[in-house]
Amino acid sequence: MRRLLPLLLALLAAAPAAAQVGFGAYNGRNHPELDWQVAETEHFEIMYPAHLAGIEAEAAAIAEASYEALSENFGGVTFDRPIRIYLSDEDEIANGTAWDVGAAGFTTIWVHVNETAAIWTGEVKWLRKVIAHEVAHLFHFRAVQSPIGLLQNLVAFPFPRWWTEGLAQYETERWDSERGDRWLRTAVFEDRLSTADGRSAWNGRLLYATGNSQVRYLADTYGDSTLVQILQHRKRVLGLVPVHDFAAAFEAVLDRSYADFEDEWRKHVNVYYNTLAGQMERVDSLGTEPLDLPGQYVYDVAYSPDTTRIAALVLTSLARPVRRLFVMNNTAADSTATRDVRVLAEGAFEGPLAWSPSGDRIAYARTVRGRYGSLVNDLYLVDVATGERTRLTENRRAVSPTFAPDGRRLAFVGVEGETANVVVLDLDTGAETPLTAFEGDVQITTARWSPTGERIAFAVFDPDGNRTLMTVDAATGETAAIPTGAGLAPEASDSRLPVWRPDGGALAFVSLRDLVPNVFTVGSRPWAVDSRAASPSTVQRPAPSEQRVTYLFAGATVHDWLPPDSLHPAGRLVLVASETKRRDRVFVVDASRRPVVAAAAPPLVPEGYGSWTAHRPPREVPPVVAPDPALIRDRYRYNSLANLTHAITLPLPYADPENDDYGVFANSIWLEPLGKHQLFFLGGVSVTRFVDKSFLLLSYTNNTLRPSLTLDLYRFPSPTSFYGTGLLVEDLIGGDLSAVLPLDLTDAPFTTTLVGARLRYAYAEPFDLADDVDLSAAGGDLPQPEEGFRADLQIGAAWKRQRPYRYNVLSPLDGTGVRARVTLGAPVLGSENEFARPDLAAYTVLPAFGFGRLYLYGRATAVFGRPFAQDFVGLARYDDLDVQLPFAGALTLDDAERVRGYRRYAVGDRALFGTIEWRLPPVFDLDTKLLGLVELDRLGINLFADGGLVWTGSAFDDAIRRTGVGAEAANLVRLGGFALRHSLGVAVPWGELDENLAWDDVDLYYRLQAAVPF
Repeated sequence: MRRLLPLLLALLAAAPAAAQVGFGAYNGRNHPELDWQVAETEHFEIMYPAHLAGIEAEAAAIAEASYEALSENFGGVTFDRPIRIYLSDEDEIANGTAWDVGAAGFTTIWVHVNETAAIWTGEVKWLRKVIAHEVAHLFHFRAVQSPIGLLQNLVAFPFPRWWTEGLAQYETERWDSERGDRWLRTAVFEDRLSTADGRSAWNGRLLYATGNSQVRYLADTYGDSTLVQILQHRKRVLGLVPVHDFAAAFEAVLDRSYADFEDEWRKHVNVYYNTLAGQMERVDSLGTEPLDLPGQYVYDVAYSPDTTRIAALVLTSLARPVRRLFVMNNTAADSTATRDVRVLAEGAFEGPLAWSPSGDRIAYARTVRGRYGSLVNDLYLVDVATGERTRLTENRRAVSPTFAPDGRRLAFVGVEGETANVVVLDLDTGAETPLTAFEGDVQITTARWSPTGERIAFAVFDPDGNRTLMTVDAATGETAAIPTGAGLAPEASDSRLPVWRPDGGALAFVSLRDLVPNVFTVGSRPWAVDSRAASPSTVQRPAPSEQRVTYLFAGATVHDWLPPDSLHPAGRLVLVASETKRRDRVFVVDASRRPVVAAAAPPLVPEGYGSWTAHRPPREVPPVVAPDPALIRDRYRYNSLANLTHAITLPLPYADPENDDYGVFANSIWLEPLGKHQLFFLGGVSVTRFVDKSFLLLSYTNNTLRPSLTLDLYRFPSPTSFYGTGLLVEDLIGGDLSAVLPLDLTDAPFTTTLVGARLRYAYAEPFDLADDVDLSAAGGDLPQPEEGFRADLQIGAAWKRQRPYRYNVLSPLDGTGVRARVTLGAPVLGSENEFARPDLAAYTVLPAFGFGRLYLYGRATAVFGRPFAQDFVGLARYDDLDVQLPFAGALTLDDAERVRGYRRYAVGDRALFGTIEWRLPPVFDLDTKLLGLVELDRLGINLFADGGLVWTGSAFDDAIRRTGVGAEAANLVRLGGFALRHSLGVAVPWGELDENLAWDDVDLYYRLQAAVPF
């Protein structure tokens, strides 16, 4: 047993570095159909699929311009090897990642993502923004590099995430709303600056904003040279190895701790933002109570055409992070109406949504699996009365549906490559008609059809970086710009989310000119027609009666405009606003309202308190960089195997005096940036017992085909399991080849379907099972373990639907799964086992008895033929630890179920097992951290009953029958990035529940599990 401890520690230490990298880490697909190319410049290797040809000239120019500026800003940092940049448009994911792996690191970036125009602001286009940002990360990694590479992360803290992201933003971006101000001001005003409190869906954005603000404040107050000094500082570990530690560097350079600096910064931004708050509106100035809508965060809200019902896209809660489309009665419109909330759809929605003119259907967009498993947005219709859903598009990359007044046509934003256009879909024929003809780098965020039918309004982000509201004539395709924000600087003129007045005579919209969204309206005078239909840029006329509706400090967005009534001649606007990061609120306000506080431009702030927002680095990356093919020195086809890169190697000594075993072991991980190849090595050499105690595990994963293939070679011990009154470990020598293929059989959300196979050939030698272990005291039929060759093939499939829930590991609120597999053993190459072992398992979770849940699990197993004796079918005496270690999955044997309440084995060749648990919701939070590593979270109480039958052959009447009942306390424990369920329970055999129950009949047990069954 002691021999296993260093091995387990090595596996766990390697796990973070061995996580799958590249695009596959996010989309779970291999994409072998892509033909990857390389364009080489002086400092970069740019990798891209062949169908993106042309993007390399853009990326090359941006990357080299970034290199020049960042090298100077980081104090002369350079690279002696090319930086690798990987570009992909397979998924609609607005993201980029940087990896500190290899001599220069690499970055993976998604391109041609229409969503970027909605989630960011400013003039800078996505490719320039994301490449510069990710390259800045790589310069940061290089600037704090240690001779021991990633191992410095074990002895120092070089990369606080908020600081890492903030530094990249400062070096390559300007301070703006969506990348900082909007999220920071709310957290400062609420005095909830923690980004790790688990209380906000926006904590990720707040983390970026916090780091961004702190870096800018430090540079503005203490100078940019201070940043360079912090990055260059090193401390020595054991007086020998220089490493960069953020806290030590901060204190050495500034002569004060980071905590003291953070206090100073917090006071500074408190003055700044509270001064702003005193000159702007609060939500209480809206003069109305918020609507009572279910859900913690609101992404869109829309009233039915007759205003009797309300539809909304919401995030249920942070604990239950499920986006839902629900519809409810508008009780404000009818005092006799009931709330009647009904969920119509779930999934990764992309707002906004749209009611049909008749009010019987709702159109929306959702992220689904497209061609080759890519993550793309497609359009759906849902029938409000029945909940029946219809998919309208396939692999279309479509968002923002909006109905024509006739209800027969649907306009939407469709994306082809880097260009978005407004397209009209005929719902009867399925025919598409492009309405706009934009070209180049164009994104459109929202489209709204006028109630009168003549025009469609939309928000566009054009190739020149202009953000404009426009309309397009639904008959001719002529476009017209809506002049908003007259006199504003281009970076402040960001108008979006157009919403028509019910008569089509005006628009409400959102502007980010206050560094938060606020609501405006613009009048009905005709707008300038753009004769250049292929370009979204137009000559603007003076703003036609633009009016400000809100001047809220924390901002508001507009989502609907309700018809006029006797009390509201101008109608009412539906707004989403909040002054807390913890939830959103929906307000319905008079469309003619005006701010109670006069809007100042800009508000007055004490001198010096706002200067950090405008501070810039010594050398800026140009906001616009023209493509330059001349920068490309060489072109060639990508070789994934040649790009296999060393990530980390960790050598450690070990000692096992009891077995006279002393030696050294090491693990090493090699990764390929696209995830095409991954290599893991764990080996140990015993100095004193080289032959029988040295060990090896070599695991290679190949993702160049649709299924993922993994080859394992090992001389390695299997995980420990209880056996009789002792412990069984098998020394395995051999290998296996496994394949896993995800299938996209349905577009249902939260659903996974996998098929797989494993071919294994290994010699198994049981050890760590002492001679005095009693195999008969615990049931009478447990066979003596055997040694010999195993040759077997396992094939299987699994289907599972599990909604996300913070405590799924502890007590899922719902879920259903089925797993079927069969293992076949053959007497080949010296193997002595010949058998077939089918195995079927299923589970479901159902609501029951108020807030509780019924967890049902069943399994049927049989064996035909002769496997190894220790691979028995039956019921176990103890619960083995159900924790899947990284890289050790292939070594795990088939487990046996246990009926709690019994501590006796039951052995046969047929087995049925079932359990039913009534699980109360985990409401009590232990909120305890041990040794700074182990967190004890929620606690739940469960009542259960287990049942099992074991028999041999056709002798079902002679089956061993067991039923156990009991209760347990289950707790969620978090260790690093892993969530585990451990529980302490008591159980008794059902037949012993009488007045003669003795203490010896009570089974006190402990369990550790990693997940719901599979």
